[in-house]
Amino acid sequence: MKARLIITMALFMGLTTVNAQSLGDFSPKEDRGAMGPRKFPSKDIYIANFSVHYQVYNYRKASTKGGSGMMGGVIGKTQAELAVGLDIPVATIQQITDDAYAQFVSDLKAKGFNVLNGDAAKSIDYYKDYQRHQGLEMSASEAAGFITAYPTDAVFYIQGFDKSGKKKDGIGLGTFQWKSEVERFNTISSQLNDAAIVDVNLYVLYMSGKEIGGKFSGRSSLTANTNLILAADEGMKTRVATNTDNSKWSNKLGLTAPGTKEVLVDCESKIHFVAGKNKIGGSPLGTYVGALKKNLEIEGVIAEEKIQTEVDADYDNWGTETAFGRLYSAENRSAKDAALIKADAGKYQKGVEQAITTFLSHHVSEFQTKFFK
Repeated sequence: MKARLIITMALFMGLTTVNAQSLGDFSPKEDRGAMGPRKFPSKDIYIANFSVHYQVYNYRKASTKGGSGMMGGVIGKTQAELAVGLDIPVATIQQITDDAYAQFVSDLKAKGFNVLNGDAAKSIDYYKDYQRHQGLEMSASEAAGFITAYPTDAVFYIQGFDKSGKKKDGIGLGTFQWKSEVERFNTISSQLNDAAIVDVNLYVLYMSGKEIGGKFSGRSSLTANTNLILAADEGMKTRVATNTDNSKWSNKLGLTAPGTKEVLVDCESKIHFVAGKNKIGGSPLGTYVGALKKNLEIEGVIAEEKIQTEVDADYDNWGTETAFGRLYSAENRSAKDAALIKADAGKYQKGVEQAITTFLSHHVSEFQTKFFK
């Protein structure tokens, strides 16, 4: 069988070959929508969300269907599977989030802003049917393959959770949602004396990947390139378990079985400031969206390596002559591989905190300079 896993052994040897710790080229931007006048009437700040999503696992499949080959021959099916995980303590993830949040609040105050506490919004009409949570627990439900962490003891108001454990976000029915929470910050602001409502949503990735497959490719191949980044705008594919509820009658009768499905996670690191509500139309008086032009690399933590698994299809172009004619036969082939990236927890914490703080501090400064000179 022509199947192989290509991986540099540095991944399993404590990553002693990485360079000195630093950040790559920092290229921030303002992701501005419609042009026009903007104003922020108040220096009050209300942080409605502070979420950091840390990639910890990725599992993908690629396959070819097989079928007819050249000269009447046949091609067998192929399937490649690759799982890559990151070995990092949960306590480190929480500490990074807490430190980044504390520095963010400190930066806002240093720029002359008044940061309202979480319960400042407990009596507003917008949150009357929301749930109050102090110290939201880490979640693996917000983004497939990621752990989402929130600052310890911070108070946030949320609509609730869906069946998967993911926070509800938006107005609508089922999968038909419109107007996300951020798009309704103008209403929250109008009920908090035009305070600027802030949403922080960040993605820390340790890999990017590509896959090769399809009916005529003759090969299934998966590649993971390791590189620790604060993501600008990445689409990360992974597979998640499906139909795992053993209480369902269809599962009990054996009519359905557990499996996996591929999902795409949009990884965009952004910070939103939204304030006020126009009397005509209801649009915000002011918006500022801080983002990245390109990924911010966190160097000296994880070695940049290429992990690849691939399997070539079996071809039978000649066949075997039998009494009933020429018989063609090609076997189906598969490859399953896994890799665990071991990162130094101290270096990971220092590097990720530096990236998050660099990003947030820049946009706090830009926000203050643009609207509160």
